[in-house]
Amino acid sequence: MQWQFETDGWIQSPIVTDGEIVYVASMDNKVYALRATDGRLHWKYDTGAAVNQCIVITDQSLIVGNTDGELYAISDKNQ
Repeated sequence: MQWQFETDGWIQSPIVTDGEIVYVASMDNKVYALRATDGRLHWKYDTGAAVNQCIVITDQSLIVGNTDGELYAISDKNQ
């Protein structure tokens, strides 16, 4: 194993990466951005409800949905 990272909730949606950052949506209400090389936390974002939807990476942001029916566009520049 190269590295591991523990969230405070289950992970139900697919994990995605852009090659440098690994993005994880968790049932602990957060989206995590981890460095692909070592698994260190780059940033996290709390949506206020469990995140169980697939993450979509666009040119400018990360798109995620939560169990409250909210959709978020999270920019790495805002973290």
